[in-house]
Amino acid sequence: MHLPDDPRELAELASSGDEAVAAAVAVHPSTPRRTLLSLLRHRRVSVRAALASRTGIEQSLAWRLAGDKSPTVRVALAANASCPPGQLRVLVSDSSSDVAETAADNPSTPDEGTSRTLRHQASSPILRLAESASLTGEKQWELLENPSFEAKVRLAANATVHPDVLIELADRARSWDNGWEVRIALAGNPSLPSDVAEGMLRHSRGGQLARAALANPVMPVRVLEAQAGSKWPGHRAGVAANPNCPVEQLEGLATDDDGEVRAAVASNPACPVGLRQWLSGERDS
Repeated sequence: MHLPDDPRELAELASSGDEAVAAAVAVHPSTPRRTLLSLLRHRRVSVRAALASRTGIEQSLAWRLAGDKSPTVRVALAANASCPPGQLRVLVSDSSSDVAETAADNPSTPDEGTSRTLRHQASSPILRLAESASLTGEKQWELLENPSFEAKVRLAANATVHPDVLIELADRARSWDNGWEVRIALAGNPSLPSDVAEGMLRHSRGGQLARAALANPVMPVRVLEAQAGSKWPGHRAGVAANPNCPVEQLEGLATDDDGEVRAAVASNPACPVGLRQWLSGERDS
């Protein structure tokens, strides 16, 4: 399919409603980044899979596609020779054997001195261990040294892990190329000390890390009150999702221009029944 090289025309074609055209736009080298980001949310799996197979795919796109709910999309990313090594490390431990095996066979997947097949076979028990609520302190520290990156992500999200282990993991993640995945998981962990969560917010540069940190129940109320008026929708959505968010802020965020912010208010367990009913009525009207 022949497409124009003009970025504006490509952006228009991406929203035309034609699945085949959108898929072609996804792999076109002149497609602007904003258009590529919009295709991440395309309802058709074939379009997202085309995006995942894009030559020279950038890290931020690959990271989001690595978490796509469709194994077809993740397989396409796992087969992409230009997929960044950090995402391939995650995909080798994917819950889908097709994804994991495809990533293991990708020549761009870091070998790290270990058989890829053996790494895949050993990954599931390690991942289950990292998520376990009965991890001993000794095992928590041992998992910090495990080569499985996905195990570190799951350890970072485990609310039963000791704060000292979480702090050490946060320190190490700062020096990793793909450490932001671990840091996002850490930012939302309710066992993280509040001062560490606040520090992660300050150095987050916005995005998913900031949202996760602001939604964390350990975030001080004074920070929530200050961030409720942030110019960044992700910050406001994080505040709106925090169960400790004061009702006054929830009431203000309920009229936010951003739909994700309003949805976060409605799903917040601290949202007053009347406010939730009002939001439901606004969606239905």
